[in-house]
Amino acid sequence: MSWRAIWGRHTPCNVLVAVKRVLLLTSGLLFALSSEAPANQLDACASSSASPCARATASPPRRKRIRRRHRRGFRQLRQAQGLSVRDKKRAWGTKPTVYTLQHLGKRYAEAFPHAGPIHVHDISGRWGGRLAGHRSHRYGIDVDIRLPVRSEPTEYTNATKDTIDLARTWFVIEELVNSCRVDMLFLDRELQRALYHYAAEHTDHTAESLEAILQFPSWKRKSIVRHWRNHRNHLHVRFRGWVNRKGARAAKAYCRDQRQALWMARRERRRQLAKKKRAVKSASATTAARQLKLANR
Repeated sequence: MSWRAIWGRHTPCNVLVAVKRVLLLTSGLLFALSSEAPANQLDACASSSASPCARATASPPRRKRIRRRHRRGFRQLRQAQGLSVRDKKRAWGTKPTVYTLQHLGKRYAEAFPHAGPIHVHDISGRWGGRLAGHRSHRYGIDVDIRLPVRSEPTEYTNATKDTIDLARTWFVIEELVNSCRVDMLFLDRELQRALYHYAAEHTDHTAESLEAILQFPSWKRKSIVRHWRNHRNHLHVRFRGWVNRKGARAAKAYCRDQRQALWMARRERRRQLAKKKRAVKSASATTAARQLKLANR
């Protein structure tokens, strides 16, 4: 047996490859000796790879590895209070995504007890990655929510400014934005126009706060709810995750303002309580002093 048969046409740079070839040829020779193969068959084993000895000594087929892509922290969203999941196999997401949706379902059921549930369509697969029919939905942070309409449809139909239920839709958007776990939302511009006029008339939001949430009326501004084509029948919600840890500036600024306003409100409430306590103490002190004077008389 020549070195050319062992090392191949050229000397390999990796020593492990050469050792593997030597071991394979040695195992083939041992197999041939144990089965009492003739000498000409041994020469054929060393020279040709199509011989029965070479087929017997070939390495077993490798198992195809399934890339988990470190999605072990995924949770499955199931049917819950105020929530309806279309396909459980496509309803896997991160912990903040699932917990926020569950909390949204509870709040929605309390606010609208006689209305239908929130229909959640697609989030991600069990191990993430590409999801059929979507360009995103790979990391468990993208959620499709069917828009609430006045008459509950049986199919996935487009909503218009006349058929959409503005009260329920605005409630869902406001709860998601106030959770401070959302990066951005995608919705058609015509539906944003209707929501803007509804919120301006029926809520306490100012023009500045509405501009921070909705992209209407200035479509060039980067707000939390943005226009994207083919989003007239559902609301696309993108949560914060390890992919976009920095988050969008609009959502960060809105949450910062909300926290500051909440802190100022709590501070003012504490001041009012302290003022009332001081008034009660002073009143009790004056009454005690008057009773003491009357007793001394």
